[in-house]
Amino acid sequence: MKFRMIIFIASALLITLSYGCDNDTSSNAQSPSGGEEPMVMTQASGTVDAAGEGCMGIDGLMSGDEVSVEILVTGTDTGNATVTNTTTGDTATCEMGFIQREKNKLPANILCIGIKDSNIEGLADNDRLEIAIDFATDLNQLTVINGNTMDCVNITMTSLDAG
Repeated sequence: MKFRMIIFIASALLITLSYGCDNDTSSNAQSPSGGEEPMVMTQASGTVDAAGEGCMGIDGLMSGDEVSVEILVTGTDTGNATVTNTTTGDTATCEMGFIQREKNKLPANILCIGIKDSNIEGLADNDRLEIAIDFATDLNQLTVINGNTMDCVNITMTSLDAG
């Protein structure tokens, strides 16, 4: 009986210690360390994942495409965003979006009502553009959403620069 209890405790400890550890070193994107000042600019890039995780895709952002996202804070809770498909050269931009962030954090979420200029098929002018950066996953995921159609793509970040 004691032997089973020791095995159970040892297994629980091993699982606890290994939680979140994996051998995937393909992503070097890391959440930024908190500084005294909120982040003014966030630039992230990565590769569009295959449809999944609730996202069915956005026309013009295909699986395997390299994408970069830039969020620039312009006011206390406002900012501009640009999504660029670096594989095709297509872009979508918006201005004066609402930014949700915490003190000493990069602007992790932005909602832009009215894309100003886009040549990405699935992100048309005047559509709502939503961008979310999630550090809770092992992949440091970036999600781009068309708020009008609710079409979205997940992007596995390979780089993240905030300043």
